[in-house]
Amino acid sequence: MTDALRWRLIAAWEDPANGDLELDYVQGELLWQILETTPSGYASAIRFDARISEGDNTPHEIGLNWTNQWTLNDQWRLRALVLFDRDVGPNAKDDWILETRASLSRRFENGYRITLESFNEFGGLDADFGGFDDQSHQLGPVLSGPLAYDVDWSAGVLFGLSDSAPEQDLVLRLSRSF
Repeated sequence: MTDALRWRLIAAWEDPANGDLELDYVQGELLWQILETTPSGYASAIRFDARISEGDNTPHEIGLNWTNQWTLNDQWRLRALVLFDRDVGPNAKDDWILETRASLSRRFENGYRITLESFNEFGGLDADFGGFDDQSHQLGPVLSGPLAYDVDWSAGVLFGLSDSAPEQDLVLRLSRSF
């Protein structure tokens, strides 16, 4: 790998109807930084995703994403992503899905970061997006910080803003740099 490329492996679990935790998916990502941070603090990258979903009738997913970051100063950072995802395999929808993500975060001198995150799914590009409540929109706070051995943690909650979004999703992440 070069400084312009980064790969990541993600595993996600879900709590279906308050039962036991079950593996939801495993996803591989390759991020290619197409623009290094400019003097004004802007950087951009393209990310390619491949997701293998658990379950016999659950479609898998491929994705193409455009990531943008603005480092506003030493403490503040703004990120915006545009995601295009497509189902493949069993019960796949024959359409590209448009999603966005955004975050505004503040880093503190002790290494902790507080972030306001937004997750939005608008629907298929071939279909009418419908109204706000037909789409999935979530917003919420996330706190993150360092652990030992280059491991970072994040914990927070996303609240549903639209009728089609879950009422709340718990966010728990562990990540390690190599």
